[in-house]
Amino acid sequence: MPVWIWKFISLILGIESRPGQLKFPSFVLYGLTIVSAAAHVLSNGWFAVYNVKSSITRDDIIHGTVGVLLTAGWCALGIYSYRLARRLYSHSHFLPMLKLHAKTVFQLNTAIVISLLMITFTILSDVNAFNFWDNATCNKVDLHVIVCKVRYLSRVVSSIMFLMWNILVAIALTSICRTHTLRIRGVIKQLQEDATKCDPELLHRIKSMPDPSTIWSDEELEGDVTDNEGPIDDSQFLIQVVSSEDDDAPDLEFQSSPVEASTCEEGPMTNKQILQAYWPLINEMNLSSSVLQHWMISVIGLTLSWTSVYLVVWLTHSPTLTELCEVLTPLLLLPLFMSAYAQASTEGMRLIRAIRPSTKRLAVLFYLAQSPPQMTVYGGAVTYRTIFTTVAAIFLAIAAKILLNDLNQ
Repeated sequence: MPVWIWKFISLILGIESRPGQLKFPSFVLYGLTIVSAAAHVLSNGWFAVYNVKSSITRDDIIHGTVGVLLTAGWCALGIYSYRLARRLYSHSHFLPMLKLHAKTVFQLNTAIVISLLMITFTILSDVNAFNFWDNATCNKVDLHVIVCKVRYLSRVVSSIMFLMWNILVAIALTSICRTHTLRIRGVIKQLQEDATKCDPELLHRIKSMPDPSTIWSDEELEGDVTDNEGPIDDSQFLIQVVSSEDDDAPDLEFQSSPVEASTCEEGPMTNKQILQAYWPLINEMNLSSSVLQHWMISVIGLTLSWTSVYLVVWLTHSPTLTELCEVLTPLLLLPLFMSAYAQASTEGMRLIRAIRPSTKRLAVLFYLAQSPPQMTVYGGAVTYRTIFTTVAAIFLAIAAKILLNDLNQ
């Protein structure tokens, strides 16, 4: 990670990267996040009460309650994202993983694509809500205009804070998942090299495959980065987990030794050597999953709920172009978040298939098949099948809306 980016992140999160560093900017930003979120929830709830009571508007108590709950959910996610970002960027276990080496989307770094989509979503959301600023919005429900002013201003400030903290968490998520993927690939390469020592024809067959996705170059294993930060040798790394001020988990410490491939005379890698390479991988991924799962499930749940509300509203009127883009933008973000998880989980399954089977390894293979290294969300593995199911359900709902419009015409 470039030095100037790290200095900026440590400044806004209040991380002491050097003695005597100021924490005042972090306190101000965190305080602004809480105040703006509270003001937005209260003003939105106040407006919702008058809007439901008004005889002019058509919104009922269900519309008002859902709107207030979604607003509170987004604001709470913004506050939680600050604490999670500070925990990730200051923890000794996750810090070496935070490198800008995420995979690319159309030759663009995933972190850049996610940041641009989140910025676009925030701008569209504030633009579409500009009618909150209009005095007529409050006058129509017999409410003082100052409430509408506070409602919109607090929304803008809260959305900016929400954007800042969630971009940091999203970058950390993609970097951590990519690091897990590269470390698993390093172990897979060791297993393949060990298997080919007793079977020279195996290496020739693997390299002659039309899709040599199971063999990675040194550049791929290094993560396509030029800096020397973080672990370099995937076969030897020390993992030390210490409690931070926001981490209530118990202290854990485990260490793996280098796994040396055995020669043909000695036979293949022993079960002990395989488990010695496997154990640190699954422990690291379990720890990362437990830290990121609350943020991940919150983003998925709020996005799907918020999109569903918009689809229901569009049953009675057609959306504008900016409203349509506002809904589609977070739907594009979900596959990017979930694909980072899915890639690491897929490589974990590949690790098991890379082990050369033998009668002596049946028990180990059975154990690894039951507990593969995967990124999970509350025990459920996120795979590419999960992504396809989620996207298909969303587009099915959109198609149902289009069908209902055609039937009503």
